[in-house]
Order: sequence, then C-alpha cells, then structure tokens
Amino acid sequence: MFTYKWDDTLKTAHYRIDSENRLILEKVQSLSNAIAQKQSKHQIKEEVIYLKKLITEHFAHEEMMQLNSNFEKLSAHKRSHLEFIQQFTVLSNKIIDNPRALTNVAELNQLISGFYYDHIQTFDVAAAKYLMDRDYYRN
Repeated sequence: MFTYKWDDTLKTAHYRIDSENRLILEKVQSLSNAIAQKQSKHQIKEEVIYLKKLITEHFAHEEMMQLNSNFEKLSAHKRSHLEFIQQFTVLSNKIIDNPRALTNVAELNQLISGFYYDHIQTFDVAAAKYLMDRDYYRN
C-alpha cells in the first residue's frame, strides 16, 4: 500500500495553498486505503467524488488568486490543472467502475506521486511566491 505524507518538499509557504494541498493528500490516502482494504463500492465512490470536489475547488481557488494578481504564468498553471483533472477523471471512472481493483491504487499512486507532487513543487511554489511577494492573499 502507498503512503502519502505531507512534508517540507511540498510546502509553498502560502497557508491556503498548503492547507488545501495537504487535505487533498489526506483524502488521496483515504481513497487509496479504501480501495486496498476493499471497502464497499458505495464508500469508495463517495471517496472519489469528494476527492474530485476538493481538487476542483482547490484549482479554482488558485486560479482566482492568480487571475486577480495578474500572475504571468496563469495560463501554464491552468493547463497543468486541466491536464491533471483530465487524467484524474479517467482514473475516477475506472475506480467507480471497478472500485476494488488494486491496479487502481497503483494508477492513483503514479498520478499523485508523479504529476501532483511535481505540480506542487513547480507550479504551486512559483505561484505562491508571486502572490506573497506582491502581498496578494498573504497568509
């Protein structure tokens, strides 16, 4: 089973961005555990739906802050969000169709530990620095 832990490599120093990313990782862990422990199909579906909601809301918050502060890299950041949502949607559908398949846990791990961690460490860190340097949405 995979473990998702918040650590210093994921911190942006922006309270809202960090707290939302941390919550998303906690919910990814919860979903991964639910699949691995072969919890009920209903429980796993609820975990997927809630996680997708959290991710979508987080991305909307980030994009709103970036838009309002004239962040010059907003379109690249937004494209990264869109790419992640597309990949997560495909995986979400697989999980809902076959909620107890352990291959879903492996795909979830690949998506999160690869794409999402990289997104935080590159896109989110740069955006948070920009926002805080300009005193937008300071902690």
